[in-house]
Amino acid sequence: MKSKKNTVQLAEPKPVEESTIHTQMQELYLQIKKLETKLNKMTFYDELTLLPNLKSFKKELTFALINAERSRKKLAVVKIGLDRFKIVNDTLGILNGDALLKEVAVRLQSLGSNSKALSRMNGDEFLIFIEDARNEQDITNFCKEIMGLFKLPFYIDNNELFVSVSIGVSVYPFAGHNVLGLIKTADIAMCRVKEEGKNNFKIYNGMLNKFTGHQLTFENELRHALKRKEFSLVYQPQWSIKTKQLIGIEALIRWNHPHLGLISPSDFIPLAEKLGIIFSVGEWVLEEACKQNKLWQDAGFPPLRCSVNISIAQLLHSDFPKIVSNILKRTQLNPKFLELEITESIAIVKEGYILKVLNRFKEMGISIALDDFGTGYSSLKYLSQFPIKRLKIDQTFLHEKSIINESIIRAIITMGHSMNLSVLAEGVENKEQLGFLESEGCDEIQGYYFSKPLPPKEVETLIRYYSPLAKGVE
Repeated sequence: MKSKKNTVQLAEPKPVEESTIHTQMQELYLQIKKLETKLNKMTFYDELTLLPNLKSFKKELTFALINAERSRKKLAVVKIGLDRFKIVNDTLGILNGDALLKEVAVRLQSLGSNSKALSRMNGDEFLIFIEDARNEQDITNFCKEIMGLFKLPFYIDNNELFVSVSIGVSVYPFAGHNVLGLIKTADIAMCRVKEEGKNNFKIYNGMLNKFTGHQLTFENELRHALKRKEFSLVYQPQWSIKTKQLIGIEALIRWNHPHLGLISPSDFIPLAEKLGIIFSVGEWVLEEACKQNKLWQDAGFPPLRCSVNISIAQLLHSDFPKIVSNILKRTQLNPKFLELEITESIAIVKEGYILKVLNRFKEMGISIALDDFGTGYSSLKYLSQFPIKRLKIDQTFLHEKSIINESIIRAIITMGHSMNLSVLAEGVENKEQLGFLESEGCDEIQGYYFSKPLPPKEVETLIRYYSPLAKGVE
């Protein structure tokens, strides 16, 4: 008898409704689009500021260069770097540094529509390009617009921060014909601004590249200049406007380069800061100035106040007050004849520590002057808190004559006197400037109208004839 085979009956598949398939396809499509959007953000946008990143900038600039070549129009690449951002990170922490970068990005986004592809390059650097940059004046105006965004302070975690920027510009086709070349030359120009003192802008030219080619040699020579005794000091006389008598001097460093001759501080001090040798250079200046002042006094010359510029790096060094104290002991100079000049940029670091250091100097009998006043960093809060004895009006207000600048000078003098501060104007070069300052009640001046910075021997001649206590000094 034959057995029957067991057969399995498969159920007929139920037909899937067309609407269900359509819904599933839609969901899959949306998921893919979300992934594409996420991938696009990761690839072309900066995670912190949400601005386009360098990759996005290069892509946009590539298309813009094609259009510029076709239309025979100029195009400018603008690189923006925050000044002293490392100090913010070091003193307030990385999280607050990130918060500042976000706020900077917001301000830069308010720039005019002629700026394209605002991007965060890396760290504290941003890129923009300008299509149809017709002339240098257009570029200059745009750079000034950027700098204007940083005149007001940022408020980060209850800290008032004043931040400036250094800007480098490269113009197609003069400074490069491709994306990488234009970014590189804009970077060279920006770095040059930082080396010359920051808070400015510069348009690239071939001479900047020549400087960069020799920079490594220059850096190496600067590292050894102190050991080779190539530095010297000159002294800028300071005068009483009322009596026209010599009342003080400011010590200024010069580098006697064996091949390049005399180099002014604006050409090497920013580089010394970058190389991390500014503290040792500053310590040498301080000791040399105190030593020279004591030598004059021991020779029978009447004592003068000697001002010495102090960098942020020195102020932030934990041993700095002790170092100053030791220098005064070694040179045997009375502290009342030493004045330390600080700049308004101290306002971008935590005032608590700076206040403690400055009060320590006050206790030692050393006076404090605020240099380059009016250039954008200080607030009345700092003036009222810090033990400042003298305000020094920045020379740009005198050199760039205008009703606004005259009003600023007038306001600084009035404010200084209302706070019992002495006011000194820098950069006085002619009789008209002196007359204006005299009429406004300014106390002291320095500048080429009375004397250029002088070596020690020539200072002695001035002391003999113009110091109020110099009668009978041979």
